[in-house]
Amino acid sequence: RCPRQYRLRYIDRAEPAFRAAELAFGSAFHAAFQAWLTSIADGRVLTEEEVRERFKVELHAELHAPGPPILWKDSEASEERFEALGEKMLAVLLTKLAAPDRVLGVEVPFELWLTDPGSERELPPVVGAFDALVEYDGRVHLLELKTAARRWGEDQLHDDLQLTTYARAIEERAADAELTLVVALKTRESAIQVERVTRDAGDQRDLLDTVASVSRAVRAGVDHPVRSWQCRTCPFLGVCR
Repeated sequence: RCPRQYRLRYIDRAEPAFRAAELAFGSAFHAAFQAWLTSIADGRVLTEEEVRERFKVELHAELHAPGPPILWKDSEASEERFEALGEKMLAVLLTKLAAPDRVLGVEVPFELWLTDPGSERELPPVVGAFDALVEYDGRVHLLELKTAARRWGEDQLHDDLQLTTYARAIEERAADAELTLVVALKTRESAIQVERVTRDAGDQRDLLDTVASVSRAVRAGVDHPVRSWQCRTCPFLGVCR
């Protein structure tokens, strides 16, 4: 992670030079998935065709929204190709992922208040939103949806700090809740990866230490850039150098 990018995005509120097309794709895919879940909660379940159509509408809106121009990853990418890919991925997702018995909410906001283990001082809250809270067989599940070019490996599953944060946050709402990661794969043969995510006391200590360290760095004004090959695709490159 780059401290300079954090400052430019969240403190200086700098205008990004572009928006990645993949980000627009992911937002549209999430919107279609959440529309399907909302329809279950409303008692009028969308058909697969309706979900696919919702995705296309959301994708068009994302790609043509006012603001920074869209940056395509390669010259062959296009809205039509994204439509075809998203429809194929949604077809697999809706076939392979069991519909929940009950939908408790989508895009559910949360605040996680933590205490610095060194000073015992309360830290600024970690603010986020759960993709969806649902029930299977009477048990609460937090569904976290990702789109990815490849399967998540064991190290990524174990070390992802966002998932650790979600595990801590959902535990405070429902102690016996399960955190389920659903990865919709952008592979030639579309597939989904469903993983039950667990975290232990050591993972929770690591979360506390990391949040406390980042908080101290922000208060101290640490905002150095981390130069790497990723700078080429950073939307703030123009104002960083």
